[in-house]
Amino acid sequence: MTALLLNLRVSGAEAWQFALVVMPASLGGVALGLCSIGVAIAYRDAFAVPNIFQAVILVTSGAVFPASHPAKWLVAIGRCLPLGNAVSALNQSIATGHTELASLRAELAVDFGYGAVGYVFIKLMLRLARQRGSFDLS
Repeated sequence: MTALLLNLRVSGAEAWQFALVVMPASLGGVALGLCSIGVAIAYRDAFAVPNIFQAVILVTSGAVFPASHPAKWLVAIGRCLPLGNAVSALNQSIATGHTELASLRAELAVDFGYGAVGYVFIKLMLRLARQRGSFDLS
């Protein structure tokens, strides 16, 4: 859709590489959402926490600012968070025409790690909230 709006010419191979990068990046967004839901339950704030998480991810991943310009420690943090490795793979794909599978594997590992931690954290926070009486589903 964006290609049509911006009058871009995208070949089938380029679209396939883009889709290959977008899928792990989307999974990272879901994993980050699970973690932010757990934190939101803990702090009883469903609006600020996800927005803060999203801002940190966008700044550290290289999606907003190129990863070549910020400090090296910021790039290292971005690689440990969802979306960081996917943005790197997308940049590599655009620059060379080949998708960097190592970055995609790293992105999937980070995504599954955050997803597992987020799931466990949600379960823990829901149990604690029910014990406190601050979260009741009935």
